[in-house]
Order: sequence, then structure tokens, then C-alpha cells
Amino acid sequence: MSSPPTPVLIPGSGLGPWIWDDVDLAGAVAVDYPAALRESGTLDDYAAEVIRQIDAAGGERIVLVGHSIGTVVAHAVAARAPGRVDGVLAVSGVVPADGKTFFSAFGLPQSIVASLVVRVAGTRPPESMLRKGLAAGLDPALADRVVESFVPESQRLFRDPLPSLDPSIRRGYVLTTDDVEVPTARQRVFADRLAATSRSELTTGHLPMLQDPTGCRDVILEFLAAGTDH
Repeated sequence: MSSPPTPVLIPGSGLGPWIWDDVDLAGAVAVDYPAALRESGTLDDYAAEVIRQIDAAGGERIVLVGHSIGTVVAHAVAARAPGRVDGVLAVSGVVPADGKTFFSAFGLPQSIVASLVVRVAGTRPPESMLRKGLAAGLDPALADRVVESFVPESQRLFRDPLPSLDPSIRRGYVLTTDDVEVPTARQRVFADRLAATSRSELTTGHLPMLQDPTGCRDVILEFLAAGTDH
């Protein structure tokens, strides 16, 4: 039996590696994007940075754990290095159709409105929206940290088309059932679009790694273990 692959933890928009601190996964690579990338990087630039950090950590066979828009980045990483990717696990992940953009995932008219808002106001939502959506369900101290540490991402992350996944790559999806940022019904659509063969549920908002780190760790470990005989 082979050893489990290295988990690569890819944060959602505006978030950093600290969100995974309490998930407690030995040997995991928690991705941290540099400021220059977040200012003007393309989706492929994001993928290249993730691969650079994997290489620096000595990761060879990997599982990409993408939170929210991090699932889009995971697709781009897998497209660059398909032979190294054992699986993609989406955690309340947003999954556009192949060749489409993050904005398109939510359908009309929401996609048009969101694209226009981002073009004018940038990719950092107002504090009130962050608290009501992204940070919903968190205790006040964690919600404050999410809001205060939130960093805008490059618009290209939202506008560049999604590459397809190699059919041999395992796919899983973790649904968050109290999520107001990406409602569970929409997540089920994304899980179907991902063709996720394993699915788990956590009773949390959009940030299960902060609200239920033990549960989040357990579903990641389960997905990792399933790949040891793959």
C-alpha cells in the first residue's frame, strides 16, 4: 500500500494559510499567495505559485484541497501537473463549467452583476457583506480576523477560464449545510459539475476549517486515505 499523498490546502478569495492552522494535517502545504500575485496575476500565475510552493516543500504526489474559488485554482494546478495530482477535494467549492469563468458559475443575471461590481469596486466586498456571508457562523474573534485580514485578489482570478481536469483525477466535494455565502443547493450543482464521486457534509457556514476544524480535518483525511490504493 502506498503512502497517502501530500494535502495542498488552497484558500478561498482574500484568505491566507492561517485559516487551516487548527485543521492539524501533518505534512500539509498551506498555500500563501504573495502580494504581487494578488495585484495582477492570471489564473495560471496562481497555479504556478502553488506548484512552486509544493516543490519547495518537497511534495510529489498530491491532493489539492480547494476552498471556494480555491477549487478554480486547483483545476489550474492540475492542468499544469496532472501526473502529480491524485485528487481534487472541493470544500464548499465554486465549480464553473470547463472553459467558463468563476463569475459564470452563478448563472444570469448574478454573473453579470457580480462582474460589473468587481470591475468598479474591486474584489474586496464591504465589511458588512463579509460578516453576513463569508464569516457567518464564526465566533466574533474569528469573524473579526477574517474581515481584518481579508486581501483583494487579482480580477484575473475571477475572469480567466477554467481548464478541464484529467479524467483519471479523483474528485470529492465537502458541502457546508449552513452556508449563506454559497448556498448548499448551489454547492450540490457544483459537486455534480465536478463529477465528485465522494461527498461529505459539514454543518457549518462557508469556513468549515474555522468553525469545525476537526470535522474538516476528518473529511480531508478520509479523502486522502481513499487514494492510498488508487
